[in-house]
Amino acid sequence: MDNAQLTALKATLLAEKARLEEELDRLMIDTRENAADQSAEGSPSEMADIASDVTEQERIMSEREEVRSLLNEIDKALLRFENGTYGLSVVSGKPIPFERLEALPWASKLVGEEK
Repeated sequence: MDNAQLTALKATLLAEKARLEEELDRLMIDTRENAADQSAEGSPSEMADIASDVTEQERIMSEREEVRSLLNEIDKALLRFENGTYGLSVVSGKPIPFERLEALPWASKLVGEEK
């Protein structure tokens, strides 16, 4: 991989990290708003609304966990940049093809490798 490709991949990682951090902020706001809605409800006639809010809260929490997990993978990839090991499999040490990194810049291993 040449320097231009590495620079482009790092820029992609940084842009995706920024996007995901914004998404995480939005999900945190959604969580607070949903919690406020739940606390405002309380009569038996609002039980269906409460159930719907709980389901929505679970969806938001699941989405938040997915975003956090992806942010963690991106942070690990950026750390590999700093360590000079970006683009090498963490399992075998073999180079990860540029096409794979282009599609999934935080890829840490070759297709088919198990950790």
